[in-house]
Amino acid sequence: MIMFTDEGLAQSREFRQKTHEITGLDMTDEAMQREQDAEEHQRSYDTIMGACTEIGVPAAMGLAMFFTVWVMESGFLLSLLAGIATYVFVFFVVKTFFSH
Repeated sequence: MIMFTDEGLAQSREFRQKTHEITGLDMTDEAMQREQDAEEHQRSYDTIMGACTEIGVPAAMGLAMFFTVWVMESGFLLSLLAGIATYVFVFFVVKTFFSH
């Protein structure tokens, strides 16, 4: 059981001082560093998700349509046209969906 006494508070204060002496960091420095790390991770996440949704998803759908039409023996040019049309369509759908 933790008891909040003057002796316990003094030990806690002493522990924080020793920690500060050893690490050279104050608790506020550590909190600021954590916030900076969180902001950096958020920027990385947003960049990766932006690239995946704006480029990766339409490209995957376009390739899928290209090979599907090609396997159905509709010809290379029609397959290419279907792949490009699918890419453009999915690109705008994704942009619209994630624009909010």
